[in-house]
Amino acid sequence: DYEVNLDIDYEVEGTLDIGITAEGTEKTMLESLIEEYNQIYPSVKVNIEQIPEPYNNSLVTYYQADTNAPGTMPDILMSNSEDMHPLVSSGILL
Repeated sequence: DYEVNLDIDYEVEGTLDIGITAEGTEKTMLESLIEEYNQIYPSVKVNIEQIPEPYNNSLVTYYQADTNAPGTMPDILMSNSEDMHPLVSSGILL
C-alpha cells in the first residue's frame, strides 16, 4: 500500500542522480529537461552520470554497492537498451 500525497512542496531541497547510457542526444535532451525542472524545483540539484559499458555489469555493481551504502546507485536510469529487461525481472531495477 502506498498513500499518494498531492501536496507538492516546490521548495523541496535535495539531489537527484540520473544515470545515462549514452552521452550524445540523450544527454542534450536530459539537460534541457533539467533546465525546465529547475524552474519549478530550483533547490533540487540534478546530476547526470554516464553508466559505463557493459551496462548490465555496471548496474549489478551499483546495486551491490547500494546495499552497503544506500545512495550509490542513480535514482533514475535513462536507457532504451534491451539489456534492462533481465535487470527488471531480477528486481535490481524498478
